[in-house]
Amino acid sequence: MGSFWSLAWKWALVAALSATPALLAGQTAAIAVGIHYQLPIGGVLVVSMVFGFLEGLGVVKLALWGETRPRIAQWLERRRTPRSIRFANKWGTWGGLLLGGAAVGQEPMIFALIWLKVPPQKLTLPLLTANVIYTIIYWSIVKTGMAQFETLGILWDDLRLLWELLTTA
Repeated sequence: MGSFWSLAWKWALVAALSATPALLAGQTAAIAVGIHYQLPIGGVLVVSMVFGFLEGLGVVKLALWGETRPRIAQWLERRRTPRSIRFANKWGTWGGLLLGGAAVGQEPMIFALIWLKVPPQKLTLPLLTANVIYTIIYWSIVKTGMAQFETLGILWDDLRLLWELLTTA
C-alpha cells in the first residue's frame, strides 16, 4: 500500500509542477521530476501537456475576471492602442501563443490576447497545440541537459584518473 501512495504523490507532483508558470517551475521541472522518479516518459509527457493546458484555461478565466474590475479595466483601456491592436491582429492567437509564448511565456501571452479583446474560444486550439509543442521541446531540453551532465561526470572521472597517474609517477 505504501508504494501506491508513493507513486500517487510522484504523479501528483508532476501534475502540479506542470500547472505552474515556467518562471516558478513549469513543465520543464515536471518532466525532470518524472524522469528522476523513473516514471513512464509517455505518461509524464501526457500529464505535463494536459495540466499545462488546464493551467492555461485557468489563466484565461483569470484574465477575463480582471477585465471586470473597474481599475484594471480603465488601465487596460489606456493600453489598447491602435499599435497594440494591429500587433494582435497581425500575429493573432497562433502567433501569440506559439511565438509569443516562446519569448515571454504562455501566461503573459494569454493575458495580453484576452486584454486585446481576442475571444477566449479562439485560444483553445492554439493553447492546446502550444502545450503539445512546448512539452516536446521541454522534454528534449531536459534529456539534452541530463546527457551533458553524464558526459561531464565521465570527463571528471577521466581527469581525476589522469591526475592520479601524473601525481603517482
